[in-house]
Amino acid sequence: MDLGATLLPVLLGTTVAAALLTPALIVNVRLPWIGYTLAAGDLRAAALPLAIALIIGSSTALAVTVLLRPALARWASSTRPKPSAAGPLRLLALGAFPAFVALALFSGPLLGGAQRSASTYLFAVAGVWITLPWVIGWSAGLISHRAAASQRHRADPARLIAVRTMAARPAMVVRLIAALVIAIGVIGQTQIITSLLSTRSGDASHLTAEAGQSMVLIQTTRRTGPSQEFVSALPPGARMVALGQLVEDSGRVTRLLQGPCPDLQGLKLPCPGSTMEAVVPYAGLDDRLRVSGSQLFGGAPATVRTGPVLPLVADSGLKLLVFTGNSTPMDVPAIKRAAHVHLSMMSSVKPIGEDGDTSFALGYQARWIPFLGTVGTLVLVMAMITASFSEFVRFSQALAPLAVLTDRTRIFHRTAAWALGMPLLIAGAVGTAIHIVLVQPVLGGTDGATLSWTLIVSLLAGTAILAGVASAVSGSTAARQARSWRPRAD
Repeated sequence: MDLGATLLPVLLGTTVAAALLTPALIVNVRLPWIGYTLAAGDLRAAALPLAIALIIGSSTALAVTVLLRPALARWASSTRPKPSAAGPLRLLALGAFPAFVALALFSGPLLGGAQRSASTYLFAVAGVWITLPWVIGWSAGLISHRAAASQRHRADPARLIAVRTMAARPAMVVRLIAALVIAIGVIGQTQIITSLLSTRSGDASHLTAEAGQSMVLIQTTRRTGPSQEFVSALPPGARMVALGQLVEDSGRVTRLLQGPCPDLQGLKLPCPGSTMEAVVPYAGLDDRLRVSGSQLFGGAPATVRTGPVLPLVADSGLKLLVFTGNSTPMDVPAIKRAAHVHLSMMSSVKPIGEDGDTSFALGYQARWIPFLGTVGTLVLVMAMITASFSEFVRFSQALAPLAVLTDRTRIFHRTAAWALGMPLLIAGAVGTAIHIVLVQPVLGGTDGATLSWTLIVSLLAGTAILAGVASAVSGSTAARQARSWRPRAD
């Protein structure tokens, strides 16, 4: 019976997934916001793995639904709630939750803060969000069981019905809040990881702006100046200066620029005499020049010389800045090809968008995280709506017999608020608080993440709206079904 009830929804979901995927197998699809194009040819080449993924996904959904489906409650004639026995899965979740929290908070000091600790932190965070619904459900069942036995609730039928229902069926609370809690975790971690990567990336505007393609830093082990073949292979309008570094006795690093006067003027630099130097402070440098090579020089000033383009520091190889004088974009692939053919196959060629003390390309690629996080959140929201609707149906059927006791619909709305709205509200508040606690190890510092309090307020407000809508819809549905309910004799 479980398999029969599960088969149709899973097949429908698999069919929808296949239908959404089919257009990308026929035509190229450009993903919104991140601008990435899914090549239809590449997807057709991977058609077999995609088909296998659909089969494995649907089979896994069937297996999980059937194997983990709660056993049917054995309702007794008494209306007193009976605490359900804790299954092994719930006991495992309750025991693992505090361990995951401790591991997430102390993985850095325990493992030295290296890549291993970062992986451990992400693993622990995932474990917290997976086990948290069980903890909230168990706590709700325990509190409700004690509240149901309290004499203070006797005068409030709606609250009494709600607490007795949750005490007898704590799994209902787990099913109701699981998608909400995990959605909060996905949204929160998406914001934190995006913020963390943003602090390690430069100004992403250089990636798409024309100025971002108007200067290229070339580093090679060549011990002589560029060949005439290389100069001839550069795009029209390209200029070139040599780049080096001077290390003072104090350890301070200064960038050194040398080139013909017309090329220096293209960067708005002075042209000192052949035996003289000019020092330009960092604030007076061309914006592109401040960005390119910042990994080597940071905010150091520039020492400018007029002369030929040659390696400026012994045993450091040739470093070149190829640029346009008016910040117009260049043919970067042509420059890369010229450097690899005429300078060295091992030449490093980086436009502004890929250069700097932080990775601009990393900032560009980091946009995949909120994109995929949004997709995952939408899936979780759909699951949340489905779970809430299923609870609405159960809730309405359970409250329908109250029609013989009262003609007022207020009791249905109040009971819905206590049985459905209140668990959602508490789960949202607890989930948001857990998120704030979990992100503490990665906050602060020059490379740390930033917690978005706007997102926190939005999560709490969204949870309150969801709880209100769930209460209103379920209360109305229960009242409507109660009007048509009629008792039947067995």
